[in-house]
Amino acid sequence: MVRIDPANILNYGAIGLGFLLAFLAYRLIAKEQKHESPRKTLLRAVYVFMLFSVTLTVMGFTSEYFE
Repeated sequence: MVRIDPANILNYGAIGLGFLLAFLAYRLIAKEQKHESPRKTLLRAVYVFMLFSVTLTVMGFTSEYFE
């Protein structure tokens, strides 16, 4: 398994932070799928978290594009 170094990812600024948050959301969803019956409230919270991370990434790309 490849280890991810958050310090290197955060060097990319908002884009790296957005990617790191999306990766953490993915890990939360994968962990929740191991349960026999997934909890709806937790899945909804993870999806909101994922939407925030995608929004942050898009904002980072947009700010880099206009620089």
